[in-house]
Amino acid sequence: MKHIAVVLGLIFNDKKQILLTKRNEPQSPQSHGKWQVPGGGIESSEQPVETLIREIREEVGITVEILSHTPIVYTCLSENDQALLLLGFPCLYSSGVIDISQDSESSEYKWFVPSQINYSDCLPLTKKLVEDSLKRIQ
Repeated sequence: MKHIAVVLGLIFNDKKQILLTKRNEPQSPQSHGKWQVPGGGIESSEQPVETLIREIREEVGITVEILSHTPIVYTCLSENDQALLLLGFPCLYSSGVIDISQDSESSEYKWFVPSQINYSDCLPLTKKLVEDSLKRIQ
């Protein structure tokens, strides 16, 4: 079984809204069209925080301040039966203009009030990551 480590950045703005992107991956029907937290796989030469900063810049074009360098850790199986180690980091939007045009895996983005997110329209573990991140930053 293949193991993959992934970082996720739960990005808050100054209104405590959360930035989610909509997954554009038609070949994966279980995840296509679902809202997700920006992030991606850790490359062999990177530390998790380096990956997070790079992935957020690549996917949404902004800079963030990482609010906790201790990740929120989850494990799960992907739809391809790969073992995933997910490292979630609460972040604060710092600067830049959101631009997802360079990320072919995202079709749109939106700032959400946490209590108004329809989690049935999100990738698995999104609700848990939101809840755990809110506990960390309060």
